[in-house]
Amino acid sequence: MPFNNERPERQYMLEYKRLLTAVFNARNAWGEALQPVQILDGVRENALAFTVKTNNTPVVIGTYNTGANVAFGTGTSNSNRFGPRTEIKYINTDVPYDYTLTIHEGLDKFTVNEELDFAVSERLEIQSQAQTREMNRRIGNFIGNRAGNEVTITEVDETAIIDAFSALRAFYVNKEVYVPVTAFVTPAVYNILVKADLITTNKNSAVNIDNATLQSSFGFRLAETPEQYFAGDAVAYFIPDGIILPFVGINEARTIFSEDFIGIALQTAAKGGTYVSDENASVISVVTL
Repeated sequence: MPFNNERPERQYMLEYKRLLTAVFNARNAWGEALQPVQILDGVRENALAFTVKTNNTPVVIGTYNTGANVAFGTGTSNSNRFGPRTEIKYINTDVPYDYTLTIHEGLDKFTVNEELDFAVSERLEIQSQAQTREMNRRIGNFIGNRAGNEVTITEVDETAIIDAFSALRAFYVNKEVYVPVTAFVTPAVYNILVKADLITTNKNSAVNIDNATLQSSFGFRLAETPEQYFAGDAVAYFIPDGIILPFVGINEARTIFSEDFIGIALQTAAKGGTYVSDENASVISVVTL
């Protein structure tokens, strides 16, 4: 078969998109907190990912005024019984890309020692795994920076962790957050919870010590998360389900003949970002050391 079908350039955007989507869905570190990753190919916009319509108009609960001179009598044509009218306006909020993902590799026919199409496919998959880890890290930094609620502890021990979980339980009840909330915790925090004295059968609480698994604590779903994905001194994130949207725009994914060696260059260029509304960010909590 002629090498690369004798074409000077071969497009791999669809393959790259499918691989990145599949790998990210399988290895996303932030679980139910994220919406499904949005991946577009062939994008040309260099800064703006999309625009959302937002409305921050506060709700005003009024009273019905039945006064004799409200909408009647001397108030006719210059008053109403419903009180002030609030105008509702939606504004366009631009959501930008904020990081890039690239691949620049070479496959020399003299040295690659493998069929080129297979090698390209395998490299795209391996790169997708690495880029997913990078996206996990960037999303973690985004969460830490956008969190609207912070609990500070002086050390990672059982008393501090239990107190933090207790305070955040009250926070979410008072905020009337009724969707499930996941506590993403570092291994150190998770191990403390697994060994905590509160985990007793007389409180209908149980841990599988053989597998070191604890499903939930204080009403929060638990997710043990690699510490390198947290921002700064954070040791836990508390996030309601489905409030964060990750996205990637693929500009290019291709192979081209190289003039520097006998073979092809594998190149991809993509941009990524993360979005959460201000209202939803206010109920993201971070526990920092």
